[in-house]
Amino acid sequence: MRSQADRLYTARQVRMLDQSAIEAHGIPALELMERAGQSVFAAAREYFPEVGNWLIFCGAGNNGGDGYVLARLARQAGFKVTVCALKPASTLQGEAASTAQSWLASGGDTQAWPPAADLVPGLIFDALLGTGLDRAPEGDFAAAISWMNQQAAPVIAVDAPSGLNVDTGNAWAEAVKADLTVTFIGNKRGLYTADGPDHCGQVQYASLQTPASVQASVKDSGILIRQNIIEYLLPRRPRNSHKGSFGWVLGIGGNSQMSGAVRLCGEAALRSGAGKVTLATVPEHAAMVNLSCPELMVRGVKKGRELISLLEQVNAC
Repeated sequence: MRSQADRLYTARQVRMLDQSAIEAHGIPALELMERAGQSVFAAAREYFPEVGNWLIFCGAGNNGGDGYVLARLARQAGFKVTVCALKPASTLQGEAASTAQSWLASGGDTQAWPPAADLVPGLIFDALLGTGLDRAPEGDFAAAISWMNQQAAPVIAVDAPSGLNVDTGNAWAEAVKADLTVTFIGNKRGLYTADGPDHCGQVQYASLQTPASVQASVKDSGILIRQNIIEYLLPRRPRNSHKGSFGWVLGIGGNSQMSGAVRLCGEAALRSGAGKVTLATVPEHAAMVNLSCPELMVRGVKKGRELISLLEQVNAC
């Protein structure tokens, strides 16, 4: 029932997925970086097919490496590409250094921050910080993020918007506001919580052609609720059924002048598919709590012992 895209992970868990793909499944880290760049390139062509003037911001780590792969692919496809490197390519290490050298060897070059004053990009890519950020962006990185957010051109975030905590979804004061986020290997929990949706735009998941056993190797930290899950959990009901066929829920609450929460709880239970719902609340609310939702049954109670008979009848409380 669960697809790879529906499983949500923390940044630490995604690093474990990367490790599993590299060590247990023999996929070189550089190959994963190539696939990441290819995924972003394909998504950019799909969502913004008419835009040809690309500005790619590259940071110092693997996120920047993904950006250099993207730049090389775009240039080879005939796009006008400008790379703004927040760190000189000569200072990079590991796979990021390899992809930067490949970009330079293909005839590309880099500009230091800030971009030329007369540069008017058609499409901007954020490959600055990705998922590895654990503090507020500073210095040139913060300035670059602020600059991106002020442009009219759409922004694509590579793996995650820079400045967004992918565990919590909380954004720092400077955080990229993307129109599209292409995320890799494991879908990140924080892309869908708190500030995440406002900063990610549309999220597209790319498995980087890793087998499902990679995702299965690490327990997820959440599930993304999609329409297919709802349809699976709430299948079509037989026509020959009635309210007694689908369970009885008891909601208890609503102290004096506090009738709202238990009322909302009761309607939520009905909307979720409960056959019968009874609300037990203080007598002063009993006559009014179901005025706008007569499907709710209401019992006014003063003492806890008055709930015993109800508790013996219902399926859930």
